[in-house]
Amino acid sequence: MDALPVELVSSIFHWVVHSTPSSSPSPASSHRDAYRKALSLSHVNQRLRDVAIGCPSLWTSVGITHDSHHQDSTTCLHRSKACPIDIHLDASRLPPQKVASVAADFARHVDRWFNAELNFEKSPADVTEDLVHLFDRAFATQPAPALKSLQIALPRSSGTSRAVSPPEAERLESLSLKNLGFNWAKAAFPSLKELRLTGINGPEAPSLHQLTILLENAPNLETIQLQDFVPHTVADIEAIDAVPATFNAITLPNLSQLTFNNACLSIVHLILSHVSAPNLERLAVHANNAPLNLDWSSIRRDTLAEVKSFSWSSWAEPTDAHGLRIAALYRALVSCLVTVQEVWLNGAMAVRDILPQPPAATTEDAVLPRMTRLECNGLKGCELDLLVSLLSARACRGLPRLEQLSFSARDFSTTASVGQRAMEAVDEAIDSLKGMTGGLDIRDRQDGMGFRYTFLGWKDYRAHESRGRQWEYEEEYEE
Repeated sequence: MDALPVELVSSIFHWVVHSTPSSSPSPASSHRDAYRKALSLSHVNQRLRDVAIGCPSLWTSVGITHDSHHQDSTTCLHRSKACPIDIHLDASRLPPQKVASVAADFARHVDRWFNAELNFEKSPADVTEDLVHLFDRAFATQPAPALKSLQIALPRSSGTSRAVSPPEAERLESLSLKNLGFNWAKAAFPSLKELRLTGINGPEAPSLHQLTILLENAPNLETIQLQDFVPHTVADIEAIDAVPATFNAITLPNLSQLTFNNACLSIVHLILSHVSAPNLERLAVHANNAPLNLDWSSIRRDTLAEVKSFSWSSWAEPTDAHGLRIAALYRALVSCLVTVQEVWLNGAMAVRDILPQPPAATTEDAVLPRMTRLECNGLKGCELDLLVSLLSARACRGLPRLEQLSFSARDFSTTASVGQRAMEAVDEAIDSLKGMTGGLDIRDRQDGMGFRYTFLGWKDYRAHESRGRQWEYEEEYEE
């Protein structure tokens, strides 16, 4: 090694630090592993130490999860010189009085950030306020030309505004913000592929108009996830129909995954009505908040035409105005999902609505004609009749392609009643089990008791009785 030229030794060192597998899959540990490798190389002998310290690319991975790592991060920031840096900061185990100073060390190098993951979810309120001012000043005064991925998580807001200047990052591909907003009028990320916004509401959230512009200026988006997300003001919610006509046809040709988790339905309406995403494959909607009547007939069918995976969750039942609004959204979505294959449903209303009508429906009456997998959750023991209906529908081809069914209920009264009622349900539609190669699973969500059926090929259906609270049903037949 001593006879090799410095350039070759530097290349070997770079490969050892950044190309060899990490001993841990977690981001923090992988950053620490890279630092330890670089440090070990610098302690072999004086010549190799000079090479290692003089090679900035060896010191670009900075990870802090403990107070003892602070000095190491300072070393990396100094030795990496002008190179882009990957940083992972988890402040949950840092002394509160040191969180802001550690963050300030990183903030001084925003112009070198490449991948930045900053977690301050357990920081106290006074520290959080300091962090907001810190990032606002850093992003406003330093461009971030190398920034590719940015994740920032703060504690849940106590009512004060948390909006900072957005970074000037034309290469940003992944943005994840939790309980922190931007001054959205200034946000522009033309290379953005992944957008995840959580816990952003009130003054921190973009208006519908600003959100529309943000999407329009990010044509490469592949993933959108909005959780606990509401528009800027109540007045803005009511102005849903006032979105300018020029924004009525935003095209996101690469969008493949769209998730709304407890997001205001006005946002759901805006995106599904004004965004064309012909390659969308995964759609997830968790809806419990419907303050306004919205016209769901404006949903773009071309956006949902190729969806293969659909997840729906809501505790609302269509027994009042609130529940009826949510039911209207669900039914509008289901009517558009003609190619969906995998479906996850939470709540009895959602399960009932996919059952073909009349009960003796045929393939032509199928609501989801291409569905191969169905998982039903959030049901009660008294709603076990839905299992009978699902199996009966499959028997008469109302669910023609169903191969795997999972039925999870809660509040089963006793093991014996579960066993009896489930066996009756299977017996009632035993012919429909032929060809269900994926199997049937019936479980109680609280303690796991229930049934598991395994189907081997097209002819054999076998399960084996087990002890304790686990019930199994055994049947064998020939075509």
